[in-house]
Amino acid sequence: MMRALTILLSTVVVALAANGCKTACEDLSPRVEVAFTLAQTIQPERVALIRALVSLNGGAAVARDLTSLEAGLSGDRRFVVIFDQAVQQQATLDVTLSALDASQVVLGRGRLDTSASLRADGCNFISLTIGPLAAPLDGGADLPAADSPADGPADGPVADGGSTCANGWCAVPAGTFSMGSASSPCAGSLPFENAHQVTLTRPFEIMITEVTQQAFEKVMGYNPSVHSTCKGCPVDKVNWHQAAAYCNALSAQKKLSSCYACIGNRKAVTCPQAPMYQDDKLYQCPGYRLPTEAEWEYAYRAGTTTAFYSGTFSTCADDNPNADQLGWYLHNASDETHLPCLKQTNPWGLCDMGGNVFEWVNDNYSGTLGFAPVTDPAGPQGLPSKVLRGGAYDSPAKSLRAAARWFLEPNVGYYGNLGFRCVRSILP
Repeated sequence: MMRALTILLSTVVVALAANGCKTACEDLSPRVEVAFTLAQTIQPERVALIRALVSLNGGAAVARDLTSLEAGLSGDRRFVVIFDQAVQQQATLDVTLSALDASQVVLGRGRLDTSASLRADGCNFISLTIGPLAAPLDGGADLPAADSPADGPADGPVADGGSTCANGWCAVPAGTFSMGSASSPCAGSLPFENAHQVTLTRPFEIMITEVTQQAFEKVMGYNPSVHSTCKGCPVDKVNWHQAAAYCNALSAQKKLSSCYACIGNRKAVTCPQAPMYQDDKLYQCPGYRLPTEAEWEYAYRAGTTTAFYSGTFSTCADDNPNADQLGWYLHNASDETHLPCLKQTNPWGLCDMGGNVFEWVNDNYSGTLGFAPVTDPAGPQGLPSKVLRGGAYDSPAKSLRAAARWFLEPNVGYYGNLGFRCVRSILP
């Protein structure tokens, strides 16, 4: 297993030059200079570039690619970003640095959030120095292998109260949680999000990230994505059957029983559930599959009870600061998918559960979840549509909530915002 790249942020300097001297020094044009140090990796030859994403006060991120790595990875680097938004006396800065290989797969990453008051110097200049920051940041979760289902956490009991993550997968414990949302004026909840108690009796492992284009193409032999220039980004433009077929292919690689009885290939594939794993027997399937709707929301929440795992849905607007923290959506994504794990992970270590691409789940869609407590729900049978969860890069903030539900017919795959991730029941 490759060790992740360690990224050290040494100094961040924010220089705000005034566009014109006004009484209160308004309309300041921020110039952000970021200096950082890269530590050596075990496989430095794999790194093709360093990508920096910088956002100010929760706005859209500005990207910079640094490709001058001829002198090796170790040593200092710096870059400058100039924003066109006005800033007063307070700035919140978010800096993410990622090391990518030639296919734009993330090898390591570091992230800094900071908020500080800016110091005014007359009417023409405001500056802030954040640092020195020599402490290493998170080098990045170990992502799944591009061409095979990496061995995740071992089968067997999973400790209560948290997850165990290894090699691109997180094992989450069995448990009981409140699924859905209660109505309130600004909660964004809808009538088909009925709050009710759900008990999941089996632990399961779930991919840390959405399936990437590189992983999908390696396993399936083709890449259906609209956003195909970023191989490390989530695969998109997949229908439900294509997603199920990919999970089946992972089962075949590890010689596990298939959860679906797929017929055909590529976009012509159809994947009904295997006869022996119909209804709630799906939880007994030892192979890879799409999560049930309950498993997906349970994994998203990771013990949290707020609208987002990053906090509350505090505004009725299409943008929301808590949505900014956890995912790529209408307000910050610039109409593109993005590399995985550049936003805040949830408490169980999962990335992009909100935003980037919608995620197909296994269940058929019903207009109501009911109010009664349920155990190991697998969704209604015989209905024509499948559930989508999580929201996408072109969705408003409310779509990134834990309880938000959407649906499409399973053969619909012509949208560039449809993706997925696989799970597997951890059996005794």
